[in-house]
Amino acid sequence: MRVIENQIAETTHSPTKELLRDVHTAIINIAPERAAEFHKKFDSFTIEYLDDDEFIANVRNESKHIKLSTGAMELLWVLAYVHFQYYYKILQKIGCETETEVRGEQLAQIQPAIELLEWVMNRHLKLLEWKQNGGTKPERNLWPEKLPSPLSSKNDEDDEAVASEFTRGAVAALIHHELAHIALGHSGKSEIDPEKDADAHSWDWILGSNNTGGDAAELKRILMLIHAALVGVAVDIRLNRNTLIGHPRNIDRLANLLGRFDLDSNDLAYAFCLTILQFHTGFTAHSFRTPGVEYASFHKAFEAIADHISKFETQTE
Repeated sequence: MRVIENQIAETTHSPTKELLRDVHTAIINIAPERAAEFHKKFDSFTIEYLDDDEFIANVRNESKHIKLSTGAMELLWVLAYVHFQYYYKILQKIGCETETEVRGEQLAQIQPAIELLEWVMNRHLKLLEWKQNGGTKPERNLWPEKLPSPLSSKNDEDDEAVASEFTRGAVAALIHHELAHIALGHSGKSEIDPEKDADAHSWDWILGSNNTGGDAAELKRILMLIHAALVGVAVDIRLNRNTLIGHPRNIDRLANLLGRFDLDSNDLAYAFCLTILQFHTGFTAHSFRTPGVEYASFHKAFEAIADHISKFETQTE
């Protein structure tokens, strides 16, 4: 795979610059056992890195061209950093076996992550508004100084390094979805059924259908797929709506992903998704709280919050 990095080589100030340079290998390494098959099908593709705040992660079959922006990497990195800080620094300490209210003083433990989240979400929502309504494109909004970033990482096990690893994995998952359209012979504008087929094809490429594994490497892969899916859901929650325009709703895609594999009803994947969705709804008027309700499993609790989100207004055009 040929790499073009002319737009980021010297000009970008994004701390995700170094991560971008590894993405072409991450696309292969997310499923290393299929590397030979990947090279046979997609080795002629070119990946181009763009220095742009917009979320760009797309593939053009005709020109065999993949485009990926610093804006996409930044949104993915911040969400990975926030999600893992929240889950491991707060939820694992106070427990999520029963519904737990996370108080302000507990969130203060991850205040820099919350500040990063507000920065990247506000920027992303402004860009979405601009793309929908036109007008002048918002000015560049660079990474806030003195807040955590990929460059803050001191070793391979700290939160910044984990966020970087999962960002690469999520980008690989997004690109594999686009490559799945090519493998399946899809063309033309997006439609619901082909998008579902591309989802399933890319998930099976990365993890294998009905494969729960149980070891750390396979858990990491499914969490990377989950991270890619959670980005769209997190944005929808902030907008208090679901979108059904050429693609399945994001909350349905997340549920379909979890249902694709033979997961135990109390699998970590369900617990992680449940708590992260609760975290994001907590920033809106649609906070998900069910005092006194006990769920039989994390799977059932996830289904309850997914149903809650699915009732948001659905935008169809």
